[in-house]
Amino acid sequence: MEYKNILFEVADGVATITINRPKALNALNSDVMCELYDAAIKCKTDEAIKVVRQGIAANEQSGLLQYALGVLAEGSGDAATAKKAFLEAERLDPQNVETQYHLATVALNQNDKAGAIARLEKFVAAAPAGTPNVDVAKSLLAALQKK
Repeated sequence: MEYKNILFEVADGVATITINRPKALNALNSDVMCELYDAAIKCKTDEAIKVVRQGIAANEQSGLLQYALGVLAEGSGDAATAKKAFLEAERLDPQNVETQYHLATVALNQNDKAGAIARLEKFVAAAPAGTPNVDVAKSLLAALQKK
């Protein structure tokens, strides 16, 4: 999210958020509140990513930690980190079929239709009964294959 009403920066692990509406005497409105909320969520996500990275440093062979990093990075909009983490999770833990679903969503966000279709097909074929997102994956596949 691009901020128009606040200034947000992180230095040495400390986030600084400043309301930046001098013409309105820094009064709060719904836009400011949304930006403050987004910045707060980003701080929580950044802290969680930091903790997961510390775990990965301690256990570089953990596919689950790589997967967790991918989910957090994807949620914060960092597609490059998400893709790298999911690819590493796939290498370390090929049994985690959810990784295929997330790699498909990353591919979609990068306009890689063929990559998304391949990952979704792999996910649907390998997902055991009751796996979340299978119906969503099937719907996405149908929509992508129509175009």
